[in-house]
Amino acid sequence: MRKKDIKIKVNRKLWRMMKDKVKNDFGRSYCNTDCLLIIVLPSLHKRKHTDRCADNLYLVLDNPADLSEDNYSLKTISIYGELLDYMKTQYPDANYRQLVEYAIAYYLYLPVNFYTNCISPLYTIVGSKNTTMQKATAGAVDNMKLQHEKMILIDGCCATGSLFFGLKAYEWRKVILNDMNPLRTNFLNVIKTKPLKLIKIILDTDLSFIEQPDSKNEKLRIFKTATNAYVEKRKNYKRVDCNAKIAYYMFLQQCIDKAMIERSDRIFERL
Repeated sequence: MRKKDIKIKVNRKLWRMMKDKVKNDFGRSYCNTDCLLIIVLPSLHKRKHTDRCADNLYLVLDNPADLSEDNYSLKTISIYGELLDYMKTQYPDANYRQLVEYAIAYYLYLPVNFYTNCISPLYTIVGSKNTTMQKATAGAVDNMKLQHEKMILIDGCCATGSLFFGLKAYEWRKVILNDMNPLRTNFLNVIKTKPLKLIKIILDTDLSFIEQPDSKNEKLRIFKTATNAYVEKRKNYKRVDCNAKIAYYMFLQQCIDKAMIERSDRIFERL
């Protein structure tokens, strides 16, 4: 995907509320460009869900007068154009300003568990826990009526983390996802601590190489060489790594190193 600069009028109150929530959610401040990426990506998840409504905009403001033109200022922000194009499929008549406002409203209004309840892992492996096992585990946790906020959840062989991701997003006191494979623990740690870095590496990649066997095989050789060397280097690791480049190699490798190769649209859905 390619970035482009867009000039839009943004509502100062909405923008301030959004930046405050980003800081609270992620424990740090982000620039305007990264904040826009943070709110646009979740807006593409469950796009047709009934909880998504343009009227969410009025539910996050104290007064409709907050949307008067006097409360807007012009900003130039860099964004991946295709992301807004995806949003536009849901709101074909909306302009960039409206799309950004909808994304902010969703981010401010919808609870975190709207996005995190029972989700599929970002990567897959052969023999990983299937959906049936995920649902059975989730049902068992529900039925036990646990005091989640006082308990530590431990998955001693997490692999893709599918059992954890298959649960509802409870407020556990702590979650420990453990595995002996350094590629997997590194990947999950990158998702936990550097998600935006990994996302931007993937979005900046020209995935057209997948369409041609020669270019695909050459890239796959590079990915495998890097990940195999990484596993060998860290086979006796004592501390979990957080290497976004290796997480990127691992992710694309598992998307294309199989009989049914995933194209760019499917990879974007995973993301």
